[in-house]
Amino acid sequence: MRHKALILTIVAVATATVTLAAATAFACQPVRVAPAQPAVTPATCESGEVLVMPADSTSITYTETGALTGPGSVVITGTAGGGFVLAPADGWQVAEDALTATFTVSLAGPLTGCAEDAGAPVTPAIAQATCTSGEVLAMPENTDDIVYTETGALIGPSRVVITATAQPGYVLEAANGWQVAAGSHQATFTVSLAGHLTLTCGKTTHHPHHSPPPATGSPLPETAFTL
Repeated sequence: MRHKALILTIVAVATATVTLAAATAFACQPVRVAPAQPAVTPATCESGEVLVMPADSTSITYTETGALTGPGSVVITGTAGGGFVLAPADGWQVAEDALTATFTVSLAGPLTGCAEDAGAPVTPAIAQATCTSGEVLAMPENTDDIVYTETGALIGPSRVVITATAQPGYVLEAANGWQVAAGSHQATFTVSLAGHLTLTCGKTTHHPHHSPPPATGSPLPETAFTL
């Protein structure tokens, strides 16, 4: 009887030990979790790209080495919390022990070639036609920001196209009469100039096909004109 009781006791203790060891081994298995992807805000004319760090959690904490605003490179390190290990994720280099991982980001600097506002092009002035001249277009004066050129005669009758071109690094604002696209560095202005006046100017009317009458007492000309 004593031998049977002893055997039963040993079997019970061994079974309990094995069950506890298995339960302990199962409870100690770490949870695999993948690190999050960082976000990058696009660059502007005033600022380079901006790195948005992933949010910390109980499973992973994140730290960075380098400036979060470009230009430059940033190395993000994700560290697993207690009871967790890191799983593979796009862009992340997971360490052999799966407790840390790194992610390297190259951030661009501010945008280049950004344009400043040159203002609106100036509307040209037009002088009225006279008996001896058509309308006259007065070109706007060039400035440090805008240069004006023309195609066509500045005295009517004619059709003139004025082109306003902003200097490099500048864009033009909209202006009445000017054809300019948003964000454009060039605009055009088209004007039709009238010719000289056709109404009778002054008191003297010139007849190009008639000879002036001879003075009183003067001999008639040898050649007669046919009216």
